[in-house]
Amino acid sequence: MQLEIAQSTPTASSIGALVQVRYGLGEVVESEFLRRSFNQVYRLGFASGRRVVARICAERPRGHPNVTFEAAALEHWAHFGCQVSRCVTTATGEIAIQVPLPEGDRTLMLFEYLDGEFTGESTADIQAFAHGLAALHQGGERYQGPASLYVLDLEYLLLRPLDGLLRAPSMTGELRPQFEKLGLRLHDEILALGELSRVLCHGDAHGQNNFVTTDTEGHRQAIFFDFVEAGPGYLAYELAVYPWNLYPRCLTVR
Repeated sequence: MQLEIAQSTPTASSIGALVQVRYGLGEVVESEFLRRSFNQVYRLGFASGRRVVARICAERPRGHPNVTFEAAALEHWAHFGCQVSRCVTTATGEIAIQVPLPEGDRTLMLFEYLDGEFTGESTADIQAFAHGLAALHQGGERYQGPASLYVLDLEYLLLRPLDGLLRAPSMTGELRPQFEKLGLRLHDEILALGELSRVLCHGDAHGQNNFVTTDTEGHRQAIFFDFVEAGPGYLAYELAVYPWNLYPRCLTVR
């Protein structure tokens, strides 16, 4: 009996060999596996001294990777002076390639490598993060590129996840109506607020998808990466992600 593969993890050296053939960036002399979550992420170094980050996109419950929009949005933000990690194209100008794996083809993208520190808890770091995020929102107002496959609205953020939760095998008959009631109440309360402001969202701006660096004048500035969740959506949601990420650290045991 042959088992099905849900998600395999290629070695860093094999990803380096593939990139060396397809991207025309020279010899890959170092490769490192950085992280496995929804996606697999690798760091590659070339003989020229250049470094990049490679990402193999996962097939998510929401659907296919949003690569065309993501690459276009990054170019747009960079054009308007926003500090982002842009997509690196192949030798023939493609924004991504398909990698044959046991579970089927998956999409590989390359991005500019960034150095820096994760957002700290100092006032200067938080201000840099806030100013950088605001710059993304302002720059995104003029975006006219390819449309996003996903919109970060109530359907995407609340109703679809709620439906998945209610269908989960671990959901009990006792809890199901309680979760459904809570979700629908939240839905109605948000609708009652009226039309919410919308921006081009990073989508996952929790302070760990950016670095904070010090510029030549000694000012702290934020540089953003990992735009896999990016798309047009609610400004309120975008701004809520960072304090939501801080919340567990603010809890005290009594």
